[in-house]
Amino acid sequence: EITSANHHVSEMAQMGLRTLVFAKRMLTEGEFDDLNERMNAAKLFIKDREELLTHVFEDAERDLVILGASGVEDRLQDDAPETIQSLQKAGLKIWVLTGDKQETAISVCQQCEHFTIDMQMEFLVERDSDGCLSQLLSTLDRMNEEAPNLASSAAVQYSRTSTSERAAVNHVHSGLRQSSTRTTKKKFGLVVDGATLDVIFRTDQLKAKFLEACKQCTAVLCCRMAPLQKGKIVQMVKESQKPHPITLAIGDGANDVSMIQEAHVGIGIMGKEGRQAVHASDYAIARFCFLKRLLLVHGRLFYLRLALMVNYFFYKNVVFIGPLFMFVFFSGYSAQPLYAQAYLVLFNTVFTSLPVLIYGIFEQDLLPSTLMAEPALYRDISHNRLLSWSQFLTWFCCGVWHAVILFVGFLLFFAESDFDTDGKTEGLWSFGTLIYTSCIVLVNLKLGLATHFWNAFTHISIWGSILVYIAFILFYSAFMTTIITPTADLYWIAEHILSQPPIWFGLVLVIVTALLPDILIRVIRNALWPSNTLRKQVE
Repeated sequence: EITSANHHVSEMAQMGLRTLVFAKRMLTEGEFDDLNERMNAAKLFIKDREELLTHVFEDAERDLVILGASGVEDRLQDDAPETIQSLQKAGLKIWVLTGDKQETAISVCQQCEHFTIDMQMEFLVERDSDGCLSQLLSTLDRMNEEAPNLASSAAVQYSRTSTSERAAVNHVHSGLRQSSTRTTKKKFGLVVDGATLDVIFRTDQLKAKFLEACKQCTAVLCCRMAPLQKGKIVQMVKESQKPHPITLAIGDGANDVSMIQEAHVGIGIMGKEGRQAVHASDYAIARFCFLKRLLLVHGRLFYLRLALMVNYFFYKNVVFIGPLFMFVFFSGYSAQPLYAQAYLVLFNTVFTSLPVLIYGIFEQDLLPSTLMAEPALYRDISHNRLLSWSQFLTWFCCGVWHAVILFVGFLLFFAESDFDTDGKTEGLWSFGTLIYTSCIVLVNLKLGLATHFWNAFTHISIWGSILVYIAFILFYSAFMTTIITPTADLYWIAEHILSQPPIWFGLVLVIVTALLPDILIRVIRNALWPSNTLRKQVE
C-alpha cells in the first residue's frame, strides 16, 4: 500500500497537483488521555515549547494506516510568470519557500518561470552534516567552474541525482518548451528540502556555504518546509552579510505568517486561505500580480521622495544655521542673534515646509507606465544609493557651500558699499535680513532643481512660499515690530533694503553664484555618466 500510494503521489506531483495523503490510527481511551495530558503540559512551557510539542506529535503520528491520497490543482494566478520575470529584471533575488512536495514545487516553479530551460539544476538532499557540507562544496565547485554548454552540464548534474530527483529534472526539462541559443552567464537553480535545511541550520559553517551557493543562483526553491523554517530562512538571509540585504516576504496563508513577520517588509495576499497573512503583514494586496506595481512604481517613487526629503531637511538647515555659526566669529562670541526671533520660528514651519510636502506627494522622475514597462530601471535605486553616506555628504557639502556664499557674499557686498542717499551704510539687521531672504529663495530654488515633475501644485508651493515670505517681512517690519516686540531695530527695515537697486543686484548675484556649481556638476554628470533613468527621461 505504501509503495502504491507513493507511486500515485509522485505521479500527481509531477503533474503539478498539490498532494495530500490520508491515514488513520485507532487510539484507545488510555492512549488518548496520555497524549492529551502530555500535549497540555507541553503548551504550558515557555522554553522549548515547540520541541516538546513536536515530540508529542511524533508519538501520535506513528503506526498510521494509509487510507488514500488526493491531488488538487492549484492554478497559478493570472500574470504570475510575468510578475516574477519583471522582479528578476529589476534585480531582486527571488526565493520560493513552500511546504509542497519536491516534484510539485518544481512543477509550479516551472509554470511561473522561476526555473527556466537555460538553468543548471542543483539539488541539496543530505541528512547529515558531513554529507551536506560535501555536497555544498561540490555544488560550489561546479558553480565556480567554467561551465561548457547547457546540455553537457545538465547531463553531468543528472547523473549525480537520485531517482526521484531525476524524475523531477526530466519533468522540468520536458515541460519547458523554449530554449536559449546563447547565454552570456551561466544560470543556476537550487532546490533544497526542509530536512536538509534542518541540518544546515545547525552550524554556522553550513549556513555560510549555503548562502554562498544561493548568491550564485538565479533561482532558489526551498520545499517541504515547516512554517517556522520559513521564518528561519528569512532571518538567515537578513543576517547574512554587510550591508545586510532588505528582505520582503509575501504569502497568503497562516503558514506564511512567520516569514512575513520576520522580513523587513511583509505583504499578505487576500485569498481563500483566511486573513492571517493579511493581518500579520505591512501591506495587503488582492492578487499576486499587483506586487509588480507595488514595488516598481509605488515602492520606487516612495523611496525617491523619502530619500530626497531626508537629505533636503539636513541641507536646508545647514544653509539656515551656517551663517549663524560664522557670525559668531564676527560678534565677539556674544549671544547677539543674526536673525529676528520670528524668522527663526517660521523658517521650517511656514516658509520652506509646503514645497517639500508637495514634493513628497507628487514627485515622480518617470511615468508609472514607463516604470512598469522597464523593470530594470529599479536597479538605479538598489543598494540604498539615494540614502548612502556619499549622497548625504554631497547634500551636506552643498549646504555648507551655500551657507558660506550667503554669509561671505553679503559680508563683502556690505564692506565698502553705501546705499543710502545720506551716505550711511546698512546695519546688522539689514545684513541679517538679506541673508535670511536669500536663504529662503535659495533653498526653495534648490528643491525646484531637484524636482522632475512640475505641476500646478509645485509652482504654487515654491513661488508661493517666496511671495508669502516677502509679504510677511513687509508687513512684519512695518507693523508687527511695534506691536509684538516694540523696538526700532526692525522697523521699516524690509521696505528700506528692498527699495535699494544694488540690494536686488546683490540678491541675484549671490543666489546665482551659490547655485551655479550645482547646475554645472549636474550637467557634467548627466553628460558623462548618465543613468538608465536619465536616458529614459531624455527619450
